Amino acid sequence: MNYQARALADALRTTRGPRSLREIAPEIPGVSVSTLSRLEREAMPDVQTLLHVCEWLGRPVTDFIKRTPSELPAELAEAIEKTRLMAQALYYEAGEKTQQAKKLEGRITIALRMFETGKPTYALDYLGQGPRK
Repeated sequence: MNYQARALADALRTTRGPRSLREIAPEIPGVSVSTLSRLEREAMPDVQTLLHVCEWLGRPVTDFIKRTPSELPAELAEAIEKTRLMAQALYYEAGEKTQQAKKLEGRITIALRMFETGKPTYALDYLGQGPRK
């Protein structure tokens, strides 16, 4: 994985605008002024901090952590592919796919491509399995 420290620092500066770190810190749960300062100096955050900051920014974590297709766990890729094949098999009626089956197979295929291109959050959101607000 490749953490995009500069991108996060730039996003923080841009989003906060003229406000100080002290002014925005209360808006981000569990993140102190000193932590925000370190992030703007391109330090690596812990997972919880990154999640809270991304939520405040209104941006997905995948904007700041890039994963190459080769880094996708083989088990995950295999599970997604098996799911796609099961959906394909489940919805055959009299030798033809139903419209519902075609849509489901298409959504799973697109989600697999999203996972493979390093966008797992988008894939989960696309399948309706992302974080609930």
